[in-house]
Amino acid sequence: MDEHESLRGQLLVASPGLLDPNFRRAVVLVTEHTDEGAMGLVLNRPTEAAVLDAVPPLEDLVEPGACVHVGGPVQPTAVVVLAEFDDVEESAGLVVEDVGFVRADVEPGALPESTRRARVFAGYAGWG
Repeated sequence: MDEHESLRGQLLVASPGLLDPNFRRAVVLVTEHTDEGAMGLVLNRPTEAAVLDAVPPLEDLVEPGACVHVGGPVQPTAVVVLAEFDDVEESAGLVVEDVGFVRADVEPGALPESTRRARVFAGYAGWG
């Protein structure tokens, strides 16, 4: 698959007739799409869990009071962080323009300087 066929960086919006509870009324950002499969994050499923309570080391990355979002049904205990980067070289992988994944090996205290906004997800969506 070449880059023109990839859906990476695109939004998938669930059709009104989709009844699967994992994706009903979901807006999914496709974060990776290759011949082997695809990965995405559901953008519109906030939880009641505050980042401060659920993942305290990531508190400084997000706005005060920010909540964890359900990223999808795959590995619901996995933490995925998506952010806007001032320096795109700091990302673990870009999704679109200056938005990408936060590297797992970076100390959270070092990230606010290189990120403008971030969202914390529990789990992700995967196909393939």
